[in-house]
Amino acid sequence: MNSKTIKDSLIGLFLGMGIMLCAYYLIPKESILKLFPNTPLETLVFFSSVILCPFFAIFLHELGHLIAGLIQGFKLQLFVVAFLGIKREDDKVKFYFNKELQFFGGIAATSPPKVTNNLKKQFAYILIAGPLSSLIFAGTEVSEEFIAKATEVYTSAVLSKVNEQLEAVEAKFDESLTEEVSTASEELVS
Repeated sequence: MNSKTIKDSLIGLFLGMGIMLCAYYLIPKESILKLFPNTPLETLVFFSSVILCPFFAIFLHELGHLIAGLIQGFKLQLFVVAFLGIKREDDKVKFYFNKELQFFGGIAATSPPKVTNNLKKQFAYILIAGPLSSLIFAGTEVSEEFIAKATEVYTSAVLSKVNEQLEAVEAKFDESLTEEVSTASEELVS
């Protein structure tokens, strides 16, 4: 390892530690504790999400690159996310188990059927499609979360109104029932 790599690694290490320490001391402990699981089921979901969600995000990002290439008529050459891969060999598409550590973080490769003057523009579209698909997915997740929260708030408001109306009806019913009972008891007494 050369000295520049070591220097860059140490800078990254200390920056990361600084950010973590700032977050640890500046974010209230109650807020941090809400992020961690409390039950065995929550623990299972939490840790499986921590492991699987990054690969799902990488899959969507690389899928954006791949789809952009295929839409432009390029041929699939390689698509890898973590251990799973698809590659073209002898004009056939094959699934395989990825053992190449360099491809573990994801790669999508397509090739043009012929060389044209438009290649720069076509590759630019392919290049931007990955981050764009990540942003679109993130936007749909954020909007889904917003809609879920808004629905929860709206449902809560509607249910509280319904509850108020039911309590009013119940009070009127109790009043009329009390009146009828007292009238009936007066008639029995007289």
